[in-house]
Amino acid sequence: MEGTDGLNAVRLLRNEVISVHRKIVESSWESDPIDGEKTLEEKLDFINQIYDNLESHAKQLPTSTPMTVQMERLSRFLHDGQIDPHTNELYDKALEASTWMETNNQLLQMYAEFLRTVVGNRRRSIMTDRPISYSNYGLNSSPQSIFEHTLTAVLKDPNIKKIGLVGRYLEKSTLSAVVEFKFGQVIDKQYVCLLKMLMVVNSGLPEFVQMIAPHEEWSYLDVSCNQVDIHKESRYLVYRKMSVQANIHLMQTIMPCIDIRNPHTLSKIMKDYLPPLMFDLRCPKNALHESCR
Repeated sequence: MEGTDGLNAVRLLRNEVISVHRKIVESSWESDPIDGEKTLEEKLDFINQIYDNLESHAKQLPTSTPMTVQMERLSRFLHDGQIDPHTNELYDKALEASTWMETNNQLLQMYAEFLRTVVGNRRRSIMTDRPISYSNYGLNSSPQSIFEHTLTAVLKDPNIKKIGLVGRYLEKSTLSAVVEFKFGQVIDKQYVCLLKMLMVVNSGLPEFVQMIAPHEEWSYLDVSCNQVDIHKESRYLVYRKMSVQANIHLMQTIMPCIDIRNPHTLSKIMKDYLPPLMFDLRCPKNALHESCR
């Protein structure tokens, strides 16, 4: 038996003995002697069982502690503590620290045991890198290029300009981009920004949104290139909550339905005068018509 298990067994034995003695002294079984005698016998049998287990394990231990280098140092440390008061104080603090570490270790083991299923079922982050599938898209027909051309056309639309939407690229590459959108109004021939939004686009698909106050600025990482810190949140709670809701809406509503390629069961998009409307969140690329389920 290890030291911790033996200590727990001794504590359990002590608690049971004290509990039985308290019951006997308080005479709490006099109201029902038959039931009290039966309970007392069960308690005594349990105490005898604990004591027998403790004694059997104690007999398996060596008669003396095997002396190793570490045990010799600890023994000398204990003996010096009996002589020198400063060493005795240091020994007490070391014993306190050891007990504290052992308690924390047992607590962490308990947490790991009870929270194992929770950690195992945690959703992966939406920002984890995903493998890029092979494609034969040309430079001007890739999804990212189509997104850029579409965004340019949308921003030039007069109706979009009326609602005060302004966009610009903060970062741009062949397969991804970081776009900043500003929502505002023109007051006295001067544009007033009311909201700033950052959007991360990979392979033509918007994957992440971050919103901040109009007077806030985007943070940049301390690296060699000019790279935006997309995880830097706003100082204000209202914009942080708006970002969370926007990402939930993006992941559950927009992304599963943004791909309008030909369904994998048919060679055409339209059927019964309807596009594919059935999408599986686990496989967003597999679209089905309502009559093809």
